This record gives sequence, C-alpha cells and structure tokens, in this order.
Amino acid sequence: MTNSKNLPVLLLIIEETNKNATLLVDIVKKAAEDICDIQLPEKPIIDSLKAASLVIAYLDGQSCNAHKLIEIGYRIGVKKPLILMTNEDTDLQQQVPFEYESCNPDRESSKLFCQSAILCSWEELNQDSYKQETIDNLRELIRQQVKPKKINSSYAVAEILIDINHEHNESEKRSNSIFTMTSEKTDRLFHVEGSLAGVPITEALELIHKMIELNQWQHFSQEQQKLIDRLISPKIMILDSDLKSDIVAKIPFIFNKSEYVSKDLHGKAFLALITQYTLDKDSSSLLLKLLYYEVPNLLLEEAPCRTHLVCKNI
Repeated sequence: MTNSKNLPVLLLIIEETNKNATLLVDIVKKAAEDICDIQLPEKPIIDSLKAASLVIAYLDGQSCNAHKLIEIGYRIGVKKPLILMTNEDTDLQQQVPFEYESCNPDRESSKLFCQSAILCSWEELNQDSYKQETIDNLRELIRQQVKPKKINSSYAVAEILIDINHEHNESEKRSNSIFTMTSEKTDRLFHVEGSLAGVPITEALELIHKMIELNQWQHFSQEQQKLIDRLISPKIMILDSDLKSDIVAKIPFIFNKSEYVSKDLHGKAFLALITQYTLDKDSSSLLLKLLYYEVPNLLLEEAPCRTHLVCKNI
C-alpha cells in the first residue's frame, strides 16, 4: 500500500480467517483516517513490526495463537506504540500472558506504549450508534499513540488537507478537512500540547476563540468560514488564478491579554496565508501549505465599520 499523504504507518494485525475481519478493518480504517496510513503485515513481518509508527492487534479466543503472541511480544520488545483490541465478552487478561495493568487506559500506567481498546459485542458493533462510538474512542486512542511528524521550520507554518470529494456532503467535507503537519511555532500559536495534526480546521479555530476579543473574533471567524466554503467548493478543482485570488484572508486573529494567552503573544496579530496548492491525483483532496504571518501594527487599519481591524492592501 502506498502512503500518498506522508502519514505515519499503522500496521493492523488480524487473522484473515476471522469472520468479522471486514468489520474490524472498516472500524480501524475510519478511526485512523487522515491520521495514519493503514497497512497489513508483509513478509518479513519483523521488518513491518519494527518500522510501523503504530501497531493494532486484534485478540480473541480464536486468534490468540503462538504466532500472534510472538508478533505482539516483539513489538513490546522494541517499545513502540501498540494497541490491543478485543471484545468486552472476551477476557483479555486470560488471553494475553502479561500484566493487564500495563494496557489499562484508566490507570496511571496508561502512559506506557501499550494500551487496550475494549470493543462492545459483535451484535452491538453492527448497530450504527455503537459502531460510531467505537470509531470515535479508537480514533482518540490512535491520536494519543501516534506522534505526528513536525515541519522543521522557525516560522509558523502548516499543511492542511481539504476534502473536496464530490461524494461527500458539506458537513463531511468540513469534518474531514484537517491539519496534517505543523511546525512547533504553529502549535504554540494555537496553544496546543503536542500537535494540531489530525485536528479539523473548524475545531482548531475554536481553540483560539477565547483568546481573541469578541468583535475581532466574530469578523475573523466569519471570513474563515467563507474561505473554507470556497475551498470545499467543486470549483476549487479548476485552481485557476482568479479563483485563488478570491481565497485570501484579510482579517487577522489578534491575541488579547487574557490568562489564556502566552504573554509573548499578547496583542500580536497573525494572518493565515496560503502559499501553495496541490491537487490530489484523484481530485478528492487538496493539500494546502500555510504561513501564519505576524502582521506588524503599521499594516493594520480599522475596517470601514470600525468594529475590527483588517490588513491594509499592499
């Protein structure tokens, strides 16, 4: 399997003879979407086990065989992220010959590289509500375990994946449009621990909501929503110069001096500038490179309505 989006590799270990294999693969695939590139083991499997950023192994009474346990043991030996999946009606502690404490995310030892994901029964997993809840929980666990790649830059830059798949509705496109890579400085702007990678754009904007004065936030967020609407529009696939010139931000986000904002960012203004567009081969996604430009005060002016600040035309 190719890794077209340069995402961390997730190796999924599951017995092909498992009658629920298709359902399991679907759950993991949706949970890891735009976070990891899912691959199945290839020979020699030891190389795959060592190289993968994350391994997820499914265990039950039928699949907990010697080969599987050796593979899990090797992964534990190299001390790299591992998630063990089983069903709630399977006693994982009896099936796996090592201390269950080290896999329990409800305990302090959850900080270890090995965690567990207890799925509900197969009957419940075939119900949409239970399945979606399982996907959401597993997605959060994957995010915790995978360390996204960082952009090596002293500037606040980011890469964003825009979903323009014509088979998806507007809501799906918005939720699927996410940060894929960021620099340390970008993560500091959004005041996140770790990385924005995997976070939807709309959620990232909400992270700085309380750090911006109300009038500025209202106009900034309205403009951002309009720009997102244009990006997910089918017209974006044309990518002509006129369309690109219409997707330019003019309203910066300006940090207030509240307790939520790092002191070195008090009063500073930043404008998100798209520096590069790359259309995916199948025209289902658009990769953007962004620069969060620190706007000097001399380039700021009041909007005609005098309710907020905008960038001057230069």
